Amino acid sequence: MKKIAIISIVFFMFSSCADWVDVEPRSEVRDKKLFEDETGFRNALLGVYNLLGDENLYGDKFTLSFLDVLAQYFDITEAQHSFFYVSKYDFSNTTARGYIEGAWKAAYTAIANINNLLANIDDVDADFFRDKRTYNLIKGEALALRAHVHFDILRLVAPPCKNSADAKAIPYVDKFQRTPFKQLTVAGVLKHCLEDLNAALSLLHESDPISPVFEVYSDGEWGRGLPEDATLDNGFFYYRDARMNYLATLTLKGRVCLYMEDYEAAAKATEEVLTSERVDLGSAAIFTLYKSNMTRIANTYFSGGMTGNTYLVQTQEKVQVDYEISTYGSTDLRMLNYFKNSTSAGASYRTVAKYSVDNQFVMPGFPIISGSEAAYIYAEASLKLGFKEKAVKVLNDVREKFGLGNSPLDVDLSEAQVLSEIVKEYRKRFPGEGQTFFCYKRLGYESSEIPNAPGIQMSEVYNLLEYLPVNEFEYGQIETK
Repeated sequence: MKKIAIISIVFFMFSSCADWVDVEPRSEVRDKKLFEDETGFRNALLGVYNLLGDENLYGDKFTLSFLDVLAQYFDITEAQHSFFYVSKYDFSNTTARGYIEGAWKAAYTAIANINNLLANIDDVDADFFRDKRTYNLIKGEALALRAHVHFDILRLVAPPCKNSADAKAIPYVDKFQRTPFKQLTVAGVLKHCLEDLNAALSLLHESDPISPVFEVYSDGEWGRGLPEDATLDNGFFYYRDARMNYLATLTLKGRVCLYMEDYEAAAKATEEVLTSERVDLGSAAIFTLYKSNMTRIANTYFSGGMTGNTYLVQTQEKVQVDYEISTYGSTDLRMLNYFKNSTSAGASYRTVAKYSVDNQFVMPGFPIISGSEAAYIYAEASLKLGFKEKAVKVLNDVREKFGLGNSPLDVDLSEAQVLSEIVKEYRKRFPGEGQTFFCYKRLGYESSEIPNAPGIQMSEVYNLLEYLPVNEFEYGQIETK
């Protein structure tokens, strides 16, 4: 009953702003009315989270389906399947290209609304709010979310930073305006991401209840008692794992720095996360998006009684290969909890069970950033800095969480072997969360290095700029080379 009450509060928090969300920018008059008091700013921020839950972004394609099809998690053989051409990396197909276009439009709609919020909050000062903490939280989260969305669109459509830092990429839209923004290089976009993240961290460090400034942190986490005043202000200061909090922003900075191959900065950011004692290295997320229709969307792909052209399954044999049962046996809790037998496709097939109502392991929302990813970032950065023992230790800490404590990795592994173990951890840890393909792309993996991938030149998959919406070439000043 307590869990139901918590979920109800969170859904109320995020549904209370539904009237605010617009695809098109709001008029000046409506803006003035929306931002006439503190409640309007709060609703505007929560409205951004609703936009990020769009099915073209983190409410489906960037978590459950599209990105994990690119990572070759699923056995797709029929040409009429919704993701058949995506699984073959054929974006000349209209349906496959449509996923790129949908993500692009949804992302920049969210960014426009973030910029609108930031433009209005810059017109007031902290005294406009009941206290400085509220001002810092709203502005800090908005800045971090702007970096987050830009970074994921960059990771999707632009060539990877590795060997392509000076390649043409995407615009970094940091103002609320209708005129097109200049297309930047990969390095240029990453520079803007870091600027926003550093500004956000400064604000959130001072005011976020989960930051180390506050010695005691309790926000009504799952399975724990709710604070007495949790329902005040629609729970705005609670359920920090449902928003872009300080530790999530630090982990995101680690993601960006690792992508840039700035290993020292990546290690520093994620070390603070891991030593905070407020992060679970297991399956708990640091930042989660809640959607009331999450189960319905998940059942589109993973339901035991599914029919039609949207089912996503993998063979039992390939799942067992991913989790190395020939080496470790069937002890990995991720294999046992993240997958279930598919009754429609037969016992020889498995479907993702993270979001299943008929499975005991159910995610409370769409996980966007996790503590285990912070550990993987720290491990890889430490490895590249020459601290192999640190890398192996943190990997073993995560593996122990998932039932592999009796099979630790050996510190005598070579650097290449440790990196291979990190990549395998991404594949084991993130089905249904959309992070594995980005790991392959960041490292510049060829198709022969990606399990189950079709033989294709991956440079053609890693640069998808030519498949952006047509009007971006006509009016948005986008060039592909």
